[in-house]
Amino acid sequence: MANLPDPALVAVQFSDSSVRVVLADKLQTAVYDQSFEIREMLDQDQWAWDVGGYIATTFALEGKKRSAAAIAVCCPGFVDESSGRLIASRSNPIWNDLDVVGRLRAHFDVPIMAADELRAALRAEMSAMDTPDEESTFYLRLDESYSAVTAYSTSRVIFGGAESYEVSSTLSILPEVIERDSAVYESLSINLSEALAYTRPTVIFIETDAGHFEPIKQALGNLCESLGLSAKIAPAKDDPDKLIHGTIYLASNLALENRLY
Repeated sequence: MANLPDPALVAVQFSDSSVRVVLADKLQTAVYDQSFEIREMLDQDQWAWDVGGYIATTFALEGKKRSAAAIAVCCPGFVDESSGRLIASRSNPIWNDLDVVGRLRAHFDVPIMAADELRAALRAEMSAMDTPDEESTFYLRLDESYSAVTAYSTSRVIFGGAESYEVSSTLSILPEVIERDSAVYESLSINLSEALAYTRPTVIFIETDAGHFEPIKQALGNLCESLGLSAKIAPAKDDPDKLIHGTIYLASNLALENRLY
């Protein structure tokens, strides 16, 4: 019998308009990358049927008869990782309360996880900075329509043990269109003070328009100093592949946890 290649890590990234499926080897190197246009979904069963089909199609196109070691799905919104549900989409409310893991498990008998795209972005940033073992890191995304935060900690229990969480509700005072006003940045930092004091990050990544980075950095730097934190504050990288790279990392962790590699 011919030796089959190692099972592949499967990273899935989806939005309102497309699904991207990447197969990677155990070294987290992408071996096949395929994108699909996504049609309007009527219900959760249809979503799972189509996305499951895209995953199967990607394996067929790669043509090496691999199996899946683990599947990680990068979602456009806040995910309850304990249940595998996309609780609140940041793009289209059609995805609210989507049972990502439960629906895909009906099609694939392998470990599956769903994660907020911010968690995938944070993981990619940590890997790029060669800081995968930082005790605590923080990722802030801020644009003219919404703000969102995720955090990772190896020393603190965050919301029942999840590694990331969402605090957008605490940032509601921000205007829909951000003005370059120092008072706005100070208000932002004040609303993040409780989260920063709890997670006590050593690195903070900020994803925002270039014009906002320096004033946000200054405001957060002042806050960190008042909290006794010596956090490095860095701009998030503008990399179109960052989310998929972070998702591959999460799939690798999932496979290792289940001793599949």
